[in-house]
Amino acid sequence: MSVWVYMFVGLILLSIPMLYIVFTGKTILEKLAALDTIGAMGIAALMMFSAYAGRNIYMDIALTLALLDFLGNLAFARFIAGRWD
Repeated sequence: MSVWVYMFVGLILLSIPMLYIVFTGKTILEKLAALDTIGAMGIAALMMFSAYAGRNIYMDIALTLALLDFLGNLAFARFIAGRWD
């Protein structure tokens, strides 16, 4: 196996504690931060897999996921700000 595969699997395994925080976190902001971290790890994992496979389509998917992750966090932050007014 290649180093890329080990790094890809490592990122996936490191996202498991963040998933635990998403389900058992105390505050909504703590859960949102953990979910954002999972999104960033997923983007990094897709970029590594793109380099390993030598296909650019996975890089395009990672960039689209990054944009959707940012927009989702922005929408959720506006929802939280509206709820706290």
